[in-house]
This record gives sequence, structure tokens and C-alpha cells, in this order.
Amino acid sequence: GRGCCKIIAACAPGDEPVYARLGFENKGVQMRYRPHTPAARVPLSAFAPQLAGVALELRRLSVADFGRGALGLLAQLTTVGEVSEAAFVAFVERASADDTMAAFALVDGACDGALVGVGTLLLVPVALRPGEGRLRAHIEDIVIDERARGRGLGALLIRALTDAASAAGAETVVLECSPKNVGFYAKLGYVSASSSMARYFERAAAVVASADLCSVSASEEIPDGLCAL
Repeated sequence: GRGCCKIIAACAPGDEPVYARLGFENKGVQMRYRPHTPAARVPLSAFAPQLAGVALELRRLSVADFGRGALGLLAQLTTVGEVSEAAFVAFVERASADDTMAAFALVDGACDGALVGVGTLLLVPVALRPGEGRLRAHIEDIVIDERARGRGLGALLIRALTDAASAAGAETVVLECSPKNVGFYAKLGYVSASSSMARYFERAAAVVASADLCSVSASEEIPDGLCAL
């Protein structure tokens, strides 16, 4: 019931100050991957990843993961805030019934089924482009438990979500990362595409209100490339 909480914009290097004056924050680098076109699309709900490692399982996030520390794991990546169990259950149920969004959990059977990673995959229509059913995939909130890092699980999780996006028919997969992680994603086939800017509606209003938007000159008009996902 909160509606849209942020807008992601891809912009050319050097154009970041224009977006900043409109309340956007620099989120680092947008990385892109162009998968092969599948012979037939596989809905996210039907995607069954095959992992190299008999003790590992990648499955959809479940209601029970609230008690297994899913939010604590996510808090290693970002600020989570106060999330009730009811809100968590509502999110999981909505994601489970929606073939445009999937929240995945990586489980380590060698550690009594411990939750060691989470990641989210979103599918969105390609706007303002010809062709019916064209999709872009967006990977978000990828995190591996700090106690399980150094085992290649992050690469495994990214590959699995990329495969899910490819199977669903996405023509492009995008994600945001810090400049220091560009090399990691490059090894997985991703290329640096642009700067990534984000506007968070909870805190952007104050930034915009304090800016003298009328002073933006003609040379500072919003550049092409705004991409709301």
C-alpha cells in the first residue's frame, strides 16, 4: 500500500549533478548483461535452477524464512527498518503469486539448512520500444551472509538469477553495483553501461525543495536516458 518508493535512472557519466539537483542519489554503476534468446519462455514460478553443489539449494523465499533470519541477512546489505512478520508474509505471498517478481533464498544443507543468501529478480516491460512482450530484468538486494563469503556463493547466486531472467525471455539484465565491484560482475559477463542514480521518495522531497530548480539553464536540461524500473 505504499506505492512506488524509488525511481532508478541510468545516465551518462558527467550528467549526475543534473539528477542530483532533482533529488537523485548516485548509486554507483549500472551493469548490463544481454542473454541468449530462449527457445521457449519459462515463467519465474516454473524456473528450477540447477546448482553445482549437492548441499546447496536455491528456492523461492518462504514465509518461514522470517524466523530463519532473512531480514537480518538483508540488513548486512542495506537498512531494513522495522518490518513486521505480517508485512513479510504479505510480501512473500505477493511475490509467489506474481510472475514478474521473484525473491530467492540460497540455503546451505551442509549447515542444517541455514539461509546463506538472498536476491530479488524483477521483470518489467521495455517501454517506448516496438514489439509485444519485450522484457528487461532487474536484479536487486543480492547479499551473501558474511560468515559464508569467500566460497563463490555470490557468483553462483548471480548466475542463477541471470539464468532465470534469460529463461523468462528478458532481453537485458541490469543491476547496480559500487565501482569496486565492477570487476566481479565483469567476470560474470556483465558490462559497465552507465551511472546509476536513484530517487527515494521518502527523503527526496526535502532535497528538491531546497534546490532552486528555476536556475537550471538550458544546457542543464535533463539528459536522455531516464529509465524508471
